[in-house]
Amino acid sequence: MNLYAARNTVFQWLTVVMVVTLAQAQENVIPGDPYANETRDERDARMAWFRDAKFGMFIHWGVYAVPAGTYDGKQINGIGEWIMNRGRIPMVEYQEYAKQFNPVKYDPDEWVRLPQAAVTRSLNP
Repeated sequence: MNLYAARNTVFQWLTVVMVVTLAQAQENVIPGDPYANETRDERDARMAWFRDAKFGMFIHWGVYAVPAGTYDGKQINGIGEWIMNRGRIPMVEYQEYAKQFNPVKYDPDEWVRLPQAAVTRSLNP
């Protein structure tokens, strides 16, 4: 096989690989923003319940409450649930926090009553 034929064969194989790769990528496309093409009226209809709710509460708590934003004597910046990541806390040490996590004041009924008393219209525990 001469050099020209070898180059042509390599080019043909690369073309096949590229076409197959592109075809597979087309099948596995992650859709973008599903609301990117919605009209103003469609958005207003979708957002109506947010406007009606006016004030809501999202209750988020867990093991990260034990270190309370501090690790190894240092305050860790950022939101609490990211303390393991941002503080670079090893899994073995973080597991010790899990052993200490004891939500003795866990009272979901009270957690619902309190925002209702504050006229909260949506609650996502």
